[in-house]
Amino acid sequence: MASSVVSVGGKGSSLSPSSAYSVSRALAKVQIDSAALEKLSKSKKQTLIANPSPNPRSQTLTLEESRAALLVLLNKLLLSDGNVRPDLPLLIEQTLNSDFNLETLDFGSPFALLSSILRLNNRSVDEFGGVTPDELGVIDNSSAAPNGICAVVDCCGSALARLSDAVAALSCEASRADAAAMDVPSSGDGFSVKDETDVAGDMKVLLFGSKLSGKAEAGFFSEIPVVHGSFRKAVRDLHGRTRWS
Repeated sequence: MASSVVSVGGKGSSLSPSSAYSVSRALAKVQIDSAALEKLSKSKKQTLIANPSPNPRSQTLTLEESRAALLVLLNKLLLSDGNVRPDLPLLIEQTLNSDFNLETLDFGSPFALLSSILRLNNRSVDEFGGVTPDELGVIDNSSAAPNGICAVVDCCGSALARLSDAVAALSCEASRADAAAMDVPSSGDGFSVKDETDVAGDMKVLLFGSKLSGKAEAGFFSEIPVVHGSFRKAVRDLHGRTRWS
């Protein structure tokens, strides 16, 4: 059962990977900022498209992926400068806070996604009043599915990077490995790989004061800074290159 709330659309606010993870696992409810809804209610009226041309491709996701994708889409709609009616964000909020089977959502096209969301809520496109061109544009350009999945991977990867360092330190200690294995040689030109040196420094901190380490040859433990450094870089690159909020 969700024990916290993720607020979406507030002025100056942005989603975090941890928020996406919490919503994807149904650990948090979603709440739209009232000011964001008020802004949308002032949007100019547009001609509604009752039945856009369907897209033949279909794309379904897992439950967790669907929830994360919907959260990303909701945030994009609320922050959009286009004419988005409050009804659509409210519909997505209701869907996320319900026990629907979101694995049936079709992310294959903007209209397919809207139609599948409405079906879960026992509504039709006609009953909803159609969809505006701006709304379809936001859905189409949000890349909700890949961005939502990346947000969850970002959160899990960051946590796993920290955990893997702690496990490696425990392994070093249990094997009585010499902490000197974490001495990353300097390149001499000031261009040492930062992630490797950072991992080595963190490992030394974790092993500091240990009465077990330093009693045996380091062996393959000397590869920890290289392997974990590469993992850190991959996680950082994902975080820096993904534009999902």
